[in-house]
Amino acid sequence: MRNITRFPNPFPRLNRFLIGGAIVAAAILFLITSALQTSGVYYLEVDELLAKGPAAYDQAVRLNGVVDKSTIQWEPSTLTLRFNMVKGDQAIPVIYNDVPPDTFYEGESAVVEGIYGGDGIFRADTLFVRCPSKYESVIQEAP
Repeated sequence: MRNITRFPNPFPRLNRFLIGGAIVAAAILFLITSALQTSGVYYLEVDELLAKGPAAYDQAVRLNGVVDKSTIQWEPSTLTLRFNMVKGDQAIPVIYNDVPPDTFYEGESAVVEGIYGGDGIFRADTLFVRCPSKYESVIQEAP
């Protein structure tokens, strides 16, 4: 039998450092990737969401559109707000189960985040009212 001579590793600390660094880097990469996948949502206009058809069902979406004020229905006993978001002649019904922002009835456009269901109804978890692009002051004349 032959004796096999093993030479000692001249860099034992370096190997441990590289392996430890690779594990830490992999863990950080995994955390960043999983966080981006859970928080990423599509930002779409009403017509774009409708154009996607069934592919958009049950997906997290941020929807931008104009609130059709004639369709607003507020049920304070159940905190349910129903309205349509429109762009041109296309509309999507929205259900939001919370108290609407104070400026909701004054604003024209809004952004909602939620899920677009297969029944054609957008169930919003979050409602943002977009501010008008410019404010005009009201000047009252003295009597």
